[in-house]
Amino acid sequence: MKYAVLGAGTIGSFLGGMLQAGGNPVWFIGRSAQAQSVAQEGMHLRNIKGVRRYFDGKQLNFGDDPTALANADCILVTVKSQDTINAAEVLRHHAPETAIIVSFQNGVRNAGQLKARLPNKIIPGMVPFNVIQPHPGDLRQVSSGHLAIQASPISEQIQKDFKAGGLPLDIHERMEPVQWSKLLLNLNNAINALSGLPLRTMLLNPGYRKALAAAQREALRVIEQAGFQTIRLGAIVPELSPYLLHLPTPLFRLIANAALAIDPDASSSMQDDLRLGKKTEVEYINGEVTHLADKLGAPCPVNRTLMNLIKQAEVEGREYRKYSAEELLNAIAAACAAEK
Repeated sequence: MKYAVLGAGTIGSFLGGMLQAGGNPVWFIGRSAQAQSVAQEGMHLRNIKGVRRYFDGKQLNFGDDPTALANADCILVTVKSQDTINAAEVLRHHAPETAIIVSFQNGVRNAGQLKARLPNKIIPGMVPFNVIQPHPGDLRQVSSGHLAIQASPISEQIQKDFKAGGLPLDIHERMEPVQWSKLLLNLNNAINALSGLPLRTMLLNPGYRKALAAAQREALRVIEQAGFQTIRLGAIVPELSPYLLHLPTPLFRLIANAALAIDPDASSSMQDDLRLGKKTEVEYINGEVTHLADKLGAPCPVNRTLMNLIKQAEVEGREYRKYSAEELLNAIAAACAAEK
């Protein structure tokens, strides 16, 4: 099957690269700067098991021209959530109506936004792991997990193609519980960004874990009140996660290392965006919880505080303020007291 990736940044380039490693033709549509880097440096890929692949720039169909979408049987959309509507316009003008579109994006609304604007078959998907790009074209998977997509007539073929490239993929009859569960895990993105620390270092700090547990408990309460469900993702059970985070650090380290492999260099994509002076996806993660809470008339001080702090960091730019665990917990406590 022929693939295209719309939004070939770090995640999109990695997914497309692994598909090409499995023998599938792939067209990458990304920013011109990324295309130039790939043309010069090629693409180095390393999955979580340490398996390495390399493609010379001449072996890759990487550019910034969306007309390349016309080549694809299946298009992976990996743009940031705030760019989904613009991506839909690009797809409407350049993608064949017969092409299957898979939304591999954060949040819970993106597939619906694409469905509302396009005649194509849209498949919701989920990427559970982080990928870092320490140098242009150097793509490293730094945490574990299986890709996921919704069941469809073409889903098994997509599963086989990713498996051939070295990435396991699960097929689910319903993606909504998967997406809400992933959103719960992504609540850590804001805390990690505000800490300014690598994920592993941050998670081994009991204060930051306490802040994350508070955000997850609040979100679970709102999600349940709205009638939505969550689902186990690999070794992680969403309802148990806040309890796990409150364990003493030695016990947490033992259990977390067994449940989730985290590279020492890994940080959240939200932290990466702030370091580059980019707008984050906080509106579609913590903001999704606050939006749902507002519809229900439910309190949501923890996630609202985290969202507001990230928005302030966006204004401050690359040298944004970092928060110690104590400072972050104090900000959360003040917000909770104000809502009582």
